[in-house]
Amino acid sequence: MKTPKILIFISVAFSFMLFGCPYEATFPLSNPGESKIDSNYVGFWESVDKDSKEQLTGISINAFNDHEYFIEMIMKANSGLMLQNFRAFSTTINQQHFLSIQDIGNKPKYSFYKYSLVNDTLKAIAVSDNFLKEKFKSKEELASYILNNLNEPKLYADEHIFVKKKTK
Repeated sequence: MKTPKILIFISVAFSFMLFGCPYEATFPLSNPGESKIDSNYVGFWESVDKDSKEQLTGISINAFNDHEYFIEMIMKANSGLMLQNFRAFSTTINQQHFLSIQDIGNKPKYSFYKYSLVNDTLKAIAVSDNFLKEKFKSKEELASYILNNLNEPKLYADEHIFVKKKTK
């Protein structure tokens, strides 16, 4: 069954509303083979609205292979639940962790998220296309630019917080 174009548009639009407009490139920040799976990130994570305490988004993170994660994002929408699938892997730049995330099923583009884990709280911040206007020719150029601007607040979009769901 072919997915209707309007459903794809709504899904992408909802992702931008949730995560802001991330910078996109046709290449990742590094080679996936250089990354390793960290089992601390594997599991189900919930994003909760601070005011209403309602779950807005859930993400399930699993190993895709020895180097990449498979991420399923479950989003609440007016018509019910929406699901989006991603492949991702980690790159460390000056002791900061970034994910190169590729939407499975769409054009092979990558978006980038700085992330950290404290106890059972995962914080993810998109690298914003508002600050990163340039188009880079290689992953090395992009990684160098991010390194030189790590502490620039405008490099990042809104922060999103996920709490790991406890298993019983």
